[in-house]
Parts: sequence; C-alpha cells; structure tokens
Amino acid sequence: MIAVGVKEKAIILRKRGSSLKEISDRLKVSKSTASLWLRNVKLSSSALKTLEEKKQNGRKRGNARQIEKSIENVRDIRDSVTRYLRVTPFSKEQAKGFCALLYGCEGSKNETGRMAFINSDPALITFFLHLFRLAFEVNEKKFRVLMHLHQYHDEKKQKKFWSEITGIPSEQFSKTYQKPNGQKNIREGYQGCVSVRYNSASVQKELVILYREMIEQRYCV
Repeated sequence: MIAVGVKEKAIILRKRGSSLKEISDRLKVSKSTASLWLRNVKLSSSALKTLEEKKQNGRKRGNARQIEKSIENVRDIRDSVTRYLRVTPFSKEQAKGFCALLYGCEGSKNETGRMAFINSDPALITFFLHLFRLAFEVNEKKFRVLMHLHQYHDEKKQKKFWSEITGIPSEQFSKTYQKPNGQKNIREGYQGCVSVRYNSASVQKELVILYREMIEQRYCV
C-alpha cells in the first residue's frame, strides 16, 4: 500500500510539471524507479511548458557554473605563471634563446646586414625588444622603425604611439609605408604594423643560426 501511495504522489507531481530528479529527491525513490512509474503519464501543455522552462533554467545554471569554473581555472593558471616568473627572472642566455625563437617566427631571415622583427601586436613588439636589449649589448642609435599604415591612420599619432612602445625616438623612424585601404575596412583599435630593425649583420646571423639550431638539433629537449 505504501508503494502505491508513493507512486500516486509521483504521478500527481509529474502532472504538475515536476522533473524526475525533483520527484526522486522529494519521494526518496531512485530516479530509475520514478522514470519507470511515469513513462506512460500524459502531460498537459502547461506541465510540458513548466518542464521545458526547468530544462532551460538548468542548462543556464550549468553553463554559468562551467563559465565560473573556467574563469577560476584561468585565474589559478595565471597565479601559477606569475609566481613562476617572479622567482625565475630571465638570464642573458635565456633571453637570447627566447629572442631567437620569436625572431624565427616573426623576424626576417633574408635580411642582409640587419635584424628586422615585424608585427602588429604592441605587446609582442615590447616583449621582443625587452628580450633583445637584455640579450645583446645594443647601440640604441642602430635601431630603425618602419611603420606600415593604412590611409585612415594619423601618421603623426601612430609614430608617437610606436615610439613609446619601442622606446625608439621618432627621429629614427624610416619613411612610412602607406598601404591602400578603403574606408569600409577600418579595423577598430588597429595600430598598424611595424618592422623594428637593428643594423647589425652579426646579431641577425646569430639569431637566425640560434633559432635553426634549437629547432633542428633540439638542444632544448
């Protein structure tokens, strides 16, 4: 008699729009038992609507939890990386190795007589030059910057921006290369692309050779 009474309560709850989990938790029966009892129960449009709303809300809560978990994971990784970088400062030798790897990806390997690192990401340009200046005894007067700008850019404004990013005086900037671009293709926040050059054949060769040796010989493995 007890089992029948519980089953009847389950049917009533189901017809009111309760989910299987809600019924299972409330009546202290397994979800599989509740499913077996209720599989042939016909639901009204109102009950179906209630169940669908609960499903949607459940998905939203699940997505929110997943997003929060992802944010926490990224935060933990960032904290770990920050701690690592604080206790592991780059030596001159390490800086040269990282600099060579970046140069192998974004630098010109065919230049003769000078190093040329090309990119549009201000953060990457800043980081490369930080490593470069740490790895080599540089003569700041040997730096040159060539800006690649679109027609919609303000050349004076961009020269000031990239001078601050690179730490290279605007007087050492070469004539700007203007890339044709229609007004329809304006990229919000795009600062143009720069080629940072350093007039030294030996430095350029060292970066290229070090990069190729690290890749081909896998000395770092």
